[in-house]
Amino acid sequence: MKSTFTRSAQRNLEEQPVSSQFKASSQLHAALLSEYKRPENSSMPKVSLISTGKDAVRQARLEKEVQKFEYTLQSEVASLPKHPAPVYREQTKLLIERQKDTRREKHLKFCDEFEKWVNRLNKNLEEAYKDIKRDITDFFSESDQQITNYYQTLTDEALLKREIEFVESIHSTVNAHREKRETKVNTLDKRLEDLEKERFRSLELFCNRFQEGLIDVAFQLEPEITAHVDTFREEFRKVVAEKRAENQVYVQEVNRQHQETFKQYDETQIQKEQRWRDLKHQHYIEEFNIDIQKLEYVYPDERTQLYDKFRKTQKDIFRERKQLLEKLNSYDLAALTKTIVEKWIDETKSYNELASQTIDVCCNNLLEETKKTHNYCMQRYELIKSQLFYARAKSEEELNQLLDEQYLPQVNSLNQTARDLMKQAIDYYERIDQQQTDIITNFGQFFMKIASKNDEYKTEMQLLMHNYEIQKAQAADKNDEVLEELTKKLKEDKQQLSQALHHPRLEECLALCYKDLDLFGEEYERFHQDNMAIANQHPNIIRNKHQIFEKSVLNIFELVDPQKEQFLQEKYRRIAETKIKYIIAKEEYNKKIEEEKLIEEAKNKKGGKPPATKAKDPKKFQQELEDRMKQLLKELPPQEVVKYHSPLDQQFVQFRSTIQIAERMYIPPDEMEQVVAKEKVEADEIESYLQQQNAPKDPKAKPAAPPPIELPNYIPEEDVPKKSVDFAEQPPINVLNQAVLEKDAVITVEYLSSLLNQTQQKLFNYITSCLNFQNEKANESDNEFIKQSENQRNEKQSQIEPQKQEIKNTIYVLRSQQITMHKKRYERYAKQLVERIDDQTEQINFLLEGGLLDMKDYIQEQQTLKNNLQSATTLAKLQGIQNTVKENYFKFGEKINDLEQKLSYLANQELDVLLQKNKDFMRDCKPNEYFKEELEWYQQMMDEHNATIIKHKEKRTQRLEEIKKVLTAKKQEQLDKFEQEYIIAVEDLAAKDGTGKKYGRPKRIAQEKLRTEMTKCEKAQECINLKIQELKDHYDLFKNKQGDYFANLEPSFSIKIRKILSGTLICIKRYANHIEALKPDNKVVDMPRTTWKENKFDTILEVEEQQEDKKIIENDLESMGPLFYAEKKLQESLVDIEKIIKEEAIKIYADKQKFLTGTDKIPDYLRAYIENMQRNMNEFRIQSIRELRNACEELSEMSPKISQMILLSNHQRWIFTLSLINTNLWNELQKEQNKQENLKKLHQKLLRPNLGNPQLKEELDDLKQKESKRLSDFLELLSKYQVTLFDENFNQGDKYLKAANQNFEFLLLFYDSLLLFEDFIKLPGDEQIQKKHQNLKVSLRQKQSGQIIDTNSERSLSKTWEGVQLDMFTIGDRIIQYNWQINQVVKVDPKDAKNKAPEAKKPAPGGKQQEIEKPIQTTTTPLKSFKTFRQISAKHEFFKSINEFVIEYKKQVDYAKDQIKLLSERELKFQFKWEQSIASL
Repeated sequence: MKSTFTRSAQRNLEEQPVSSQFKASSQLHAALLSEYKRPENSSMPKVSLISTGKDAVRQARLEKEVQKFEYTLQSEVASLPKHPAPVYREQTKLLIERQKDTRREKHLKFCDEFEKWVNRLNKNLEEAYKDIKRDITDFFSESDQQITNYYQTLTDEALLKREIEFVESIHSTVNAHREKRETKVNTLDKRLEDLEKERFRSLELFCNRFQEGLIDVAFQLEPEITAHVDTFREEFRKVVAEKRAENQVYVQEVNRQHQETFKQYDETQIQKEQRWRDLKHQHYIEEFNIDIQKLEYVYPDERTQLYDKFRKTQKDIFRERKQLLEKLNSYDLAALTKTIVEKWIDETKSYNELASQTIDVCCNNLLEETKKTHNYCMQRYELIKSQLFYARAKSEEELNQLLDEQYLPQVNSLNQTARDLMKQAIDYYERIDQQQTDIITNFGQFFMKIASKNDEYKTEMQLLMHNYEIQKAQAADKNDEVLEELTKKLKEDKQQLSQALHHPRLEECLALCYKDLDLFGEEYERFHQDNMAIANQHPNIIRNKHQIFEKSVLNIFELVDPQKEQFLQEKYRRIAETKIKYIIAKEEYNKKIEEEKLIEEAKNKKGGKPPATKAKDPKKFQQELEDRMKQLLKELPPQEVVKYHSPLDQQFVQFRSTIQIAERMYIPPDEMEQVVAKEKVEADEIESYLQQQNAPKDPKAKPAAPPPIELPNYIPEEDVPKKSVDFAEQPPINVLNQAVLEKDAVITVEYLSSLLNQTQQKLFNYITSCLNFQNEKANESDNEFIKQSENQRNEKQSQIEPQKQEIKNTIYVLRSQQITMHKKRYERYAKQLVERIDDQTEQINFLLEGGLLDMKDYIQEQQTLKNNLQSATTLAKLQGIQNTVKENYFKFGEKINDLEQKLSYLANQELDVLLQKNKDFMRDCKPNEYFKEELEWYQQMMDEHNATIIKHKEKRTQRLEEIKKVLTAKKQEQLDKFEQEYIIAVEDLAAKDGTGKKYGRPKRIAQEKLRTEMTKCEKAQECINLKIQELKDHYDLFKNKQGDYFANLEPSFSIKIRKILSGTLICIKRYANHIEALKPDNKVVDMPRTTWKENKFDTILEVEEQQEDKKIIENDLESMGPLFYAEKKLQESLVDIEKIIKEEAIKIYADKQKFLTGTDKIPDYLRAYIENMQRNMNEFRIQSIRELRNACEELSEMSPKISQMILLSNHQRWIFTLSLINTNLWNELQKEQNKQENLKKLHQKLLRPNLGNPQLKEELDDLKQKESKRLSDFLELLSKYQVTLFDENFNQGDKYLKAANQNFEFLLLFYDSLLLFEDFIKLPGDEQIQKKHQNLKVSLRQKQSGQIIDTNSERSLSKTWEGVQLDMFTIGDRIIQYNWQINQVVKVDPKDAKNKAPEAKKPAPGGKQQEIEKPIQTTTTPLKSFKTFRQISAKHEFFKSINEFVIEYKKQVDYAKDQIKLLSERELKFQFKWEQSIASL
């Protein structure tokens, strides 16, 4: 790379007008021009500026000294005394004066040029200084930015995701930048010193040239000139010294800034590491706080499930008991007997025992779950403990204190909370369960009374009359016919509903279905009315005979004789007075409290006195109480006696309501006697009072004074609402604020009352039916028939609404969802379609605006260049301007093409894609999801979108043509104007010798294109050589590294080598095709793409790897450089180049026909140039083919090394992994064994002789138990370790076999696809290789078998390589699973009889694999390929590595077996000795 000064010196030396009179200057100028105009890729040695200048000055000085010597000699001869004095002439004097003036002008001109040189040099060096400083500044800035960005990426979130290894890697990252910057700082001094050396050398050169030039001009004497130039030299030396001092200061300042910057970075690194620890610490704490509050610790799913099961069991028990009640209540009174009730009571007792057992199981499960959850919480506690010690944000003491004070109490509190909740739940259930048991018992006893009464009347039931049954059957048949018609119509309406097109139609069809179902209800009602009409024809029911039976049964329901009415009224009055007295007592109590407050407030006031209290007047107080009692009795009157008129026209009064009867069932049996006794005392008291009131009174006697009103003693603490007997306590609440048991799983009073009401009603109906049946069979059967008809009607009509709901929830909702889903899918797609069209329109507008702006810039640039033609003085400048114009023209044309492509893509392909997506959308509308009418409807809407897209397409195409026409016209217009100007300027100069921009264009085109083609080939060959060298470097690395290196690589070393080989083969074949290096009839096999994962046996590329594999291929081809983008071969490119330059020459010389000669009508110089070009390019192609062939031979010779690298590196990797895993496991086992040895020694030590004493029997038994437990635990541990060892060894063997088999198959594929010497065309200098004859017997055998092998080709022989025995890696019953398949590596050409491979049943596409007869699955797949030294080397290394691995594998397995067996036997021996010692005691 040239320095800034070198480029500037070239520019200055080209531009400076050096006089041709001074030979040194002119030669220096010419030499410098030839030096800097030489192509950079030339193989000639480059001459530096200083050496060229010195040589030119030295030559000029020598010539000047010779000339000066001749002048001196002539003057000395002329001044001799014998010669006469020179003749004075005026012309001579004028000539001398004119010569002085000329020399003075030259002297001044040379001084000006010297000053310009120095100024230009200083300017160039200043630019170089700026470049160096800018380079340092930019490098430091970029490094700072990278480090800053790196630190910025280490946000809290990023740090939190990393582990300690990553945090420690920050130091290595910063050190890498530190080393680079230190290297940059260290080289800065040298770079600045090189500039100063360049300054010194250049200034010395300028001074020498300046001195020599002034001496040549000879305006002053040489000493004066030397002294004058020395002043410049001294000044320049001072400048150089000052610059060096400034450079030293600048370097020190840069180094200081570097040190200070990295001091800050180191501090930031420490802060980041501490921040990581704090973040991890806080994260672990927050994670623990979050986790410990999760349900899996606080209230795990298992506990939830157990409580749910408990609650479900509770609900099931409640439901079952409720069903028992309903079962008893559901018994038809006609079938209700005492036996049935007794059986029901026995059933309830059995179920209560079963329920108790079920609840016990639930409680035990809850207890076990509590213990299990506590252990799980302790595991989480141990995890947070290990995590905090891992982060080490605090000291160990602080962490222990933190754990003991905060987290361990949390775990213990969770356990205690769970136990408390379980105890509360059990207590709650036991209280409720006892209550429910008492209720069921009392309810059974209640029904026992009814059953006893019912048993007396069962025999009087009879069947309905025969005619009555016939009428019912006829009505039923008519009903069935109507229902059948309605069912048919409903089915048709359902079908229409399921195929509705849109929501309005859906609602319409749903209304029709509802209407059909309403017709069903009307038909049920009509049928019922028909039955009623039939029933009304029967005689009325006789009621009088069984009123006694009705009264006796209703007495059970506390419906008593009306004579009890007065008794009940007195009872209700007393109850009302008692409530009112309690209210008055409460009011008096509140008044008393208020008075006491007022007295207390008066005492507390300053100087206050308590008010005097006045005693109440008893009479007045009694009067107030009586008035208050009367007032409250009006407001709260006593309960009225309920009178009841039975269906048999009997009058009853209700002694107790069904609610009160139900409440009595809540009383436990042991308390029932006390309640009955209390009620009896109260009843006797009321009866005596009524007798007194009803007794005859003396009319003259004065009425007795009413007794004074006595208020009860009011106690506020007891003034709480009385709970109902069925009051349900609040069940225990868990941490989720949810009840763990059901609150409502209790039998309520209302429910019992409803059952009693039902039973009472059923009893009335039953009594009525019994009486009707007893008096008139028709009436009895009629009542039953009406009841059945009514039940049937109600049942059928109750099913109508569920059917409506079912239709709505199934057909209607499903179809509605389908319509909505289809509509949303269409709307979502339509919205995306419109948005995409709008985005494309905006993109088109943006592209059009950009195209117009590019056109404006292009016009301005072309106009500027056209104006510069007038100021150009040389052909080179004209050509430079023309190249710039052409480049702008080409760039603008590319912009137009790019714009056209983008617009065309947006106008055509993009819209075609949308049209295709519309089709795909309709195609995706599957017929099984859409109906035909629905598809047609969506197709109509999609056609509207298609029409819109087509309109957009036409509009965009029109705009594309318009902008293209405008831009193309402007582009060509500007070029045409420039060409006209340019032709006028260079036509006369360039037409003569074919030079210049126009007439030299054919050669320039050829040179540029040839250079491009040669560069393509050179870069491609260089890429191939680099890849081969990379293989060699990897082989050296492979030889120097051990198994631990290969085990830690990701991807593996073998995969790296495979990628290099695959890329090398792709590049070789691409390059060989480009230069046509192969024979037309070559037998090169294309290598299929293989997988890059070593976790399977075959090399088939998986679907998910294809995209990544394409990128790998593209990267490999891209590494070849320009050849990656080449579309034509080398020979085709040469023909195109020749054609292009000939056509170009004909065009150029269209108006210069006299220069066109020969039959091809081209200039002579061009014809010679083409012949030379063809000769040189042919030699270049031959050389390129030879280099490529040598590279292929070199790669082929590396085959054994490649096989070693891939297969042995894989072998070392898995051997090391296997050993490492076994070592770790054995180390763990060794630790356990040491623990066991210590325990054995301890037990032996504890086994003292005095343990034989019977008094120490417990201690001896305890020691025996410990030793027995230790032995069993250790033997179980040995068994587990043995299983683990075998599993790990088996897994590693499986992985190794897959990787090895896959790598071996890859090598066969690669070697079969490799280019051989025989595949290349014959080159000049190649020797004719004598064909090697085969053995005569072998040839005869082949001839007899019909197999003819071409010995000239290495591919003449093929071989099927046997697979690996799978039983080599078996351990016990473990065997590697493998799908047996033949991999046919060689691509067989059926037309090639000489190279015919063994026949296969079904060749796979591409010739990669062929499937032969499927043998027994005992080996891996046999692989077939060519048989050369390459495949043999792969086979040798493959089986060598397999055998070595199998030896190590079996060695590890056998060692494991032996060691486990040895340890077990050692333990058994110790057990035998231990038992002997025990026996001796």
